[in-house]
Amino acid sequence: MFKLGLLIILGLAPYTARGFDFGFGWTAKTEVPEWVANPTKDDAKFIYGIGSGISLAKAEQAALKNISGKLATVVSSSVFANTSVHQGAVSSTFSEEIITKTFDTKLSGFETERSDQQGKVFYVKVRMSRTLFVKDTLERLASIDEKIASKIKLASRDSKLQLYFALISTRPDVSEATSLVYLLQAASPSFDSNSYLIKYREYQSRAEEMPYRLGFRVNATAEMKLISDLLVSMLGEHGLLLLKQADQADATIRINGSADNKRIFGDYMTQLRVTIQVDDKLGRKIKTQEYVVAGSSLNGYENSLRDALQLLRQRWEDEGVLSVVGMRSVN
Repeated sequence: MFKLGLLIILGLAPYTARGFDFGFGWTAKTEVPEWVANPTKDDAKFIYGIGSGISLAKAEQAALKNISGKLATVVSSSVFANTSVHQGAVSSTFSEEIITKTFDTKLSGFETERSDQQGKVFYVKVRMSRTLFVKDTLERLASIDEKIASKIKLASRDSKLQLYFALISTRPDVSEATSLVYLLQAASPSFDSNSYLIKYREYQSRAEEMPYRLGFRVNATAEMKLISDLLVSMLGEHGLLLLKQADQADATIRINGSADNKRIFGDYMTQLRVTIQVDDKLGRKIKTQEYVVAGSSLNGYENSLRDALQLLRQRWEDEGVLSVVGMRSVN
């Protein structure tokens, strides 16, 4: 038995040397080209990518992804802002988390330098010019940066409230521009990223602080006085500046609505229908939002109204009271 086992092993030895694997069947091993096993190192002029696939096109795509992965080792930046108000002074502290990930990079200035086929597998070597990639990416960054700056500049001539919304609306553009800055930093060590990053963080800081630097005035109908008192109280808790004179306010919060009472199967029911409209200093409508809540009680309308107010407060807390007055979008 021992001799038979030894003969089987010796008989298979030539096949294993030629590159056969054991498995559910015989699988021929494909030797990769030497330039794939030992890829060319990136240099000052070019970034190289190696890829393989079941077709030449698939292999080229893999090679480009290889380059993208090298460029995008650091392209995602999350800035966390903590804004506080103390005795009328507003301050922001920042922490930045850099996330390592592969970015869907728009590559340019690349060419296929070499390709080969071993069995059913295609191999491709691509090289990309650093100079051309940096040039194209700088043009994209310049276009987005100009768009951001123009929007903020126009809004700053208008009103504080319009400036705030401009800062908020440009966040997606700022995020895209920041990603391009990190790509350029990875592709060209000489690229000055700080000037862009400092500017974009300043936009973030201003957006976080501005709600606390704006003056608000609340204007409500007589029927909505309790709702007005509730909103004023919640805004005050968040440190917003509330003014009584309209000419000093940057924004006016108008509250309209109704409170309807009815009996349903012995229960006292109060339905609040509240419309909150935010106008800027020039009287232009910025945001309108309607809220409908219904409270109930077995002990009269006063208690059902109290229940409805509590439900309204809870809803505003869940949304964030700043979102209620248009200062921050609901997550």
